[in-house]
Amino acid sequence: MAEVARGATANLCVIGPQPPPRHGVSAMNEVVVDVSRAHGIAVTVLDTAPVSLERALTARLGRISKIYSALAGVGRYVRQHSRGAVYISLSGGLGLIWEALFAWRARTGRVQLVVHHHSFRYIDRAYWPLNLLVRTAGPEALHVVLCSRMDEMLRHRYPGIRRTLIMSNAALLKPAVPLRSASTRFRTIGFLANISPAKGMLEVINLARIALRESEEIRFKIAGPFESERFEAQFKEMVQGLPNLEYVGPVYGESKEIFFENIDAFIFPTRYRNEAEPLVILEALRYGRPSIAFARGCIGSLLEAGAGIAVPIEADFASFALPEILRWRRESQAFASACDNAFRRYMSLQQAAADARTAFICELKSTRG
Repeated sequence: MAEVARGATANLCVIGPQPPPRHGVSAMNEVVVDVSRAHGIAVTVLDTAPVSLERALTARLGRISKIYSALAGVGRYVRQHSRGAVYISLSGGLGLIWEALFAWRARTGRVQLVVHHHSFRYIDRAYWPLNLLVRTAGPEALHVVLCSRMDEMLRHRYPGIRRTLIMSNAALLKPAVPLRSASTRFRTIGFLANISPAKGMLEVINLARIALRESEEIRFKIAGPFESERFEAQFKEMVQGLPNLEYVGPVYGESKEIFFENIDAFIFPTRYRNEAEPLVILEALRYGRPSIAFARGCIGSLLEAGAGIAVPIEADFASFALPEILRWRRESQAFASACDNAFRRYMSLQQAAADARTAFICELKSTRG
């Protein structure tokens, strides 16, 4: 690790999307800013978020002005601060090209460069924009990764990466919530994400349809904003005739806490190619809610020790999920044990990440001087 500056105010430039819109990466960037300030670091925020979750060309073009503004902003930062750090939250696609420019601009100063990986797209397969960023960031850059699998695969694909820090997102989240609110009888399954086919909504609807044939008492509670108006219309049409499925809308803050309090388990059949270590699964574990999810990215490691079921990504999700759901419904002791395992897994993740969090904060306070 670089030396921690003494006798000087620590400065940090954070580059990446900030809420709104709110999704896993923007939420984590917001936490990085808050945690840094809580540790006495003066933070400059360069927000690169698009105006909406829409993936249309107009929304992407509308982001260009923010990119140029951020590029100018990091230039000002390195001119004004001879010591400090630049933190770049990485995209999973072509946004890496812009982020390589940010890295290049940061390296014109004497600041420490920290890049945070949130995607498996360029890990599952080699991807030239990430190669560009690795070369631009240089061998002294610190690459923050989310789990040991991400670390091993990233180093293998991109040998130019020399320094890594394994730090689960759990390191920056709140402590576990006591299990006092867990139900003794399994009833309600929750889903929370930006609602789209990529995040697994088609699998959720299919599971709800099949579960209705088995038990009318198993309920599905769906929360989150729609990725597009078009899919919102499709969703409303598809869920007609499913009295066991309830859409509660976007949930934030206290509403999100109530959502997790009022479900018994969580499902996340994500097909999103960038998926790495979803905050929503960590939040479910934090409340002692066992989860069933496709084993993308780091999800398999999150659900170890009986905290849930990691479904092979080539499998039919409902065929794996429904038998476990029915078992939890039928065997109260098995369900109680799964809740306890989920709670303990979250505490274990936070404890394991404690040293990584300390090292991360030290790196953000570090200097090349």
